[in-house]
Amino acid sequence: MIKPIFSFLFNIVSILFSTLYAQSMLENTIQQFANDPIIRHGQLGICVADAETGQLIASHNAQMSLMPASNMKIITTGAALSILGKNYRFKTQLQYDGTLKDSVLTGNIYIKGFGDPTLGSPEMMDSVWSLTTVLDSFALKIKGLGIKKIIGKIIGDGTAFAPDTAEPTWLYEDIANYYGAGANGLNLHENLFYLRLFPAMTENAKPSILSITPDVVGLQVTNDAISKPKAPEEPYLYGMPYSNQIFIKGIVPMDYKDLTIKGALPDPPYFAAWQLHRRLKWLNVEMTDSVANQLQQKIDTTIKRTVFYTHYSPILAKIVIPANQESINLYCEAMMKIIAFEKTGLGTTEMGTKIILDFWREKGIDIDGLLMMDGSGLSPRDGITPLQLVTILRTIQKDTLVFPTFFESLPRAGESGTMRNMLKKTEAVGRVRAKSGTLTRVKCYSGYVTTLSGRQLVFSLMTNNFTGTQREIRKKLEQLMIEMCRL
Repeated sequence: MIKPIFSFLFNIVSILFSTLYAQSMLENTIQQFANDPIIRHGQLGICVADAETGQLIASHNAQMSLMPASNMKIITTGAALSILGKNYRFKTQLQYDGTLKDSVLTGNIYIKGFGDPTLGSPEMMDSVWSLTTVLDSFALKIKGLGIKKIIGKIIGDGTAFAPDTAEPTWLYEDIANYYGAGANGLNLHENLFYLRLFPAMTENAKPSILSITPDVVGLQVTNDAISKPKAPEEPYLYGMPYSNQIFIKGIVPMDYKDLTIKGALPDPPYFAAWQLHRRLKWLNVEMTDSVANQLQQKIDTTIKRTVFYTHYSPILAKIVIPANQESINLYCEAMMKIIAFEKTGLGTTEMGTKIILDFWREKGIDIDGLLMMDGSGLSPRDGITPLQLVTILRTIQKDTLVFPTFFESLPRAGESGTMRNMLKKTEAVGRVRAKSGTLTRVKCYSGYVTTLSGRQLVFSLMTNNFTGTQREIRKKLEQLMIEMCRL
């Protein structure tokens, strides 16, 4: 009898000692990190808590408001799943005004968008129609009305959202690149195009532009890039929304066969209207007028329109997966604005962020210090504390309707999404599910850990203004995740 009791007590003491030792190692690693020259002139914020009890396990500047980068997507996607519901679908409508008689439409065709960020997406090919399929389908729906001639325009109508696709606080160096493609009322092909470059054979010479796909009518490209043997990073595009002038700047490595960079469409509604106009011509529909967007063609809301086709997106539960797994800014900006549209009739950043913040406040979150300028985290003016992120993650975990979908959307260490190449060959593989966040001098990870002992943790690791490289800071954050797995 004594032996089993002794064995039981020994096991309890061993587990307790192991846990205390692991916690001590985590605390030591945090302290070493805080004293490291890489963060001496920057900021480090850490919060680790027990998922079930909320008991704080480790912290460092847990109430310091820091730039979260794409960790802001946790705030947006978690709220969207609850406010809109996981089965919510974005829609896009085909409409016409005027009169339809004897196969002649005397009036306009409208592509009326309601913020669908997946329409014709090149990134969700297994879940949505391709750009070609969408356009062909839309054109056939129009021809299916018996229309052979249109005396009027094809109009891309993005008025469901405010026209400012790029957020006012985004950086100029970001907004012409694909990750700076903000959400319009009418989005198509994820509001991006591919620009293919071929390096010059001599140093400092300009690379050649091989192609731009899909076609972007009127796009004017000034090529200021140069070719060199090596380059620290790929070239960037510079431009403004609704302007057809873009600039290529940066270095193309001479040992590349070619290089494809992704740019943001300057005017998605006009692009959509022009693409449909071209498809209709191929189907021999005669058109007497051209195309326009909602800014060029003043939309008279008193004129009756006939809706003759509605296209729906995948359910929100499916859209949240690439939004968090691959950190697609457009998807989260669209979620934030459609929340505002559904509540007020117009999708604006100001109202979308207010509704989301009010949602979290009503859930009991202290939002003092939570600064939400957009839905994706691209704004350098965003701010949130590690403690707020941990508290929000725990709140999501308690919601049985939302949590399974949200949890599956987070990248898995060493296996999927933006964490697929992290923590390989360590005990953290598959045990850490976290949203990454990266901007210049910003690196953050927030999410959940299943420890080796089966314990569930919630954590947020945030760094701003570090002086080392992204790779160096990532390695230090990875070590913290490994230590958490050992608790």
